[in-house]
Amino acid sequence: MATYLAGRQIAGVRLTEHRAEIHLTVLAGYAVHDLADAVRTSVRQLTSTPVDITVEDLVLTSTPLIQAQ
Repeated sequence: MATYLAGRQIAGVRLTEHRAEIHLTVLAGYAVHDLADAVRTSVRQLTSTPVDITVEDLVLTSTPLIQAQ
């Protein structure tokens, strides 16, 4: 799942005219519901469509999920 923009894509985000879908991977120790609510609140400031948040995975390590480029 991704949103394709000019020359790049944003993984875990799908925007349509009817809905915004955000898929997250959460590091263990964070309050999952609080994090999902915070993301939903932030995205709602950018769109008037409903915002769905899905927690895809819970990571039990402190190893970075994305390597700096």
